[in-house]
Amino acid sequence: MTESTAVYIGKVVLPIKEIKEDDDDTAHVKPDAVPQIQFMYSTESHDFLIDQLLLQDQGITYGLFNTPDEEPKEEAPEEDEVDENGEKIVKPKAPKAERLPKHILVPEVVREPKMHYYTVPRLGSYLAVKLEYNSCLFEEAFDQAVVDYLDVNTKTIEQEKDRREFEEEQATLKQEKEDAGEEFVPEAREWPVISIPSYKTQKVQYVVCMNTLGQDRCFSDDQKLSALRCIQEYRDRWEALEKENLCSDVNAKIERAEFNAHYKEHLEPMDISELDK
Repeated sequence: MTESTAVYIGKVVLPIKEIKEDDDDTAHVKPDAVPQIQFMYSTESHDFLIDQLLLQDQGITYGLFNTPDEEPKEEAPEEDEVDENGEKIVKPKAPKAERLPKHILVPEVVREPKMHYYTVPRLGSYLAVKLEYNSCLFEEAFDQAVVDYLDVNTKTIEQEKDRREFEEEQATLKQEKEDAGEEFVPEAREWPVISIPSYKTQKVQYVVCMNTLGQDRCFSDDQKLSALRCIQEYRDRWEALEKENLCSDVNAKIERAEFNAHYKEHLEPMDISELDK
């Protein structure tokens, strides 16, 4: 796809302190810690990078995270045009601009004085791509999702009860009006849509780096575009998959709770009775 010499992935993390056996669960936290990049994965030729740190003032890579991503610009709607007969001219909609991740491309690393090296530099190109997504797979998000599910379930049951009572009242009033020979005007009532709120999320940031060091060439436009599209697709699928997994975890917890409640109410007395025999 890109014919890279190497690919390596780092995560934006907060440095932590060493802890002792009797420390509490927050002893590792540094209150004044500054985020840094820790490389966690790499192709075999660059496995020396795993666990290496890249500080904010080292090189150019952290610049991907120093400024917010640009929001896609919304084009102003075009004014309607009419033909000679006064009919509106239907124009094909312009395709939306492709959404691609923020990135830095250095065509030739030895000509970039700010580059940071972990080994002897060689001729070639460097591409760093920001991979940022909203993660919902953490304990607080799970707990809140369970609360939201139960709340929505309760409200839905209450609304269905209110709806049935309302429909029965309307049916009774209609019958009374018809029996009296009067016109029945039904009462219009709107029922709000009850939906589960969006999951609680926290931002997770990675950087996908690749180079052509030793090849003395720059990534072609097609190679760069292919890499950006692949990372964007991976990011979108990752975020969607986490939502699917959280939904599955919540449903499993609810099912276990319902089973336990059913067991305690209906089956546990029978089991205790059997044991007492």
